[in-house]
Amino acid sequence: MFPSTTQEFVFGDQTIKLQLPVEAAVQEWYKTQDQKTPFPFWARIWPSAKALTQFLATSKEVYENKSVVEFGAGIGLPAFFTASAAASVLITDHARDAMEWFIQHHASLYQHVAQQHFDWATNHAWPEADCVLMSDVNYRDGDFKDLMCLIQHYASLQTTIILATPQRIIARDFVQHIAPYVQSTTIIEVDEHPISVYVL
Repeated sequence: MFPSTTQEFVFGDQTIKLQLPVEAAVQEWYKTQDQKTPFPFWARIWPSAKALTQFLATSKEVYENKSVVEFGAGIGLPAFFTASAAASVLITDHARDAMEWFIQHHASLYQHVAQQHFDWATNHAWPEADCVLMSDVNYRDGDFKDLMCLIQHYASLQTTIILATPQRIIARDFVQHIAPYVQSTTIIEVDEHPISVYVL
């Protein structure tokens, strides 16, 4: 896979140390692939993931002693943050390489965090969760229908859903879809990007 670099993230009184793919190596790899190869968006920590983690740092009650599942986790920063207080943590992503990265670099450090390859477009065997985390998962119109199925499933079970999304134009339509479920909205600025964090 890609060479790695160590990076630390500090939220509240907790420091999370992660191995991240070297971004230049990711870019060089992608240049050598054919046009059908999707870009490995999982391979970096996006502002929405940081905003979600920042929100969690001030909202321990939503995950403490609860089962946490992060969908579209990529590297899994928000899920890792909850691991110190949650009853259980599961990170999932449709990208198998993301889960392989966890196995290679983080599984030994976070032995109570599990991983699962999961594509919500094709797999509706939803894992049990008291708290669902998602960040920057609504960047394609074609994903909205499947994403709404996920949200409706967990909302029907009164599961807490926390979703962070950048304020890009495409997000507006999605926000209209989730509006009936939104209980609170928090705006957090990360790297000069305003991020909306919704609690559903």
